[in-house]
Amino acid sequence: MPTRAEFLASGMLPVTEGGECPICTQQQPANALVQLPCHTSHVYCRDCITTWLSQPRVNSCPACRQRLFDPDPIGSNIVANGMTIADLAADVQARAHPIFDNTGELEIARDRLRQRFEELLRATEDAGRR
Repeated sequence: MPTRAEFLASGMLPVTEGGECPICTQQQPANALVQLPCHTSHVYCRDCITTWLSQPRVNSCPACRQRLFDPDPIGSNIVANGMTIADLAADVQARAHPIFDNTGELEIARDRLRQRFEELLRATEDAGRR
């Protein structure tokens, strides 16, 4: 099983058609989407799934919960070459998406992503308490 860093760097598969990301619910072009190896229908925009998988306690698909990589050592947020999980996520996102032409659009998209991410995190935590 790969590490988090290995998975984020090369474990997600490209897709050939655009579609809607189930996390941010935004239409995305094919080059912004990735498929997780657990199932062909588990397709997300790279930003959303990188944010999801960069959480310290998360190492599974948000849809089916299949484990995608080995968990980080307890208490560690260093994943590779001295990079933190947040550093790695920012690096992957910066290389994966073109910058929006309008800064306002970027802020709106970031706010939507953050809101959806927080909703999913709460749902995950609630499910873990059951």
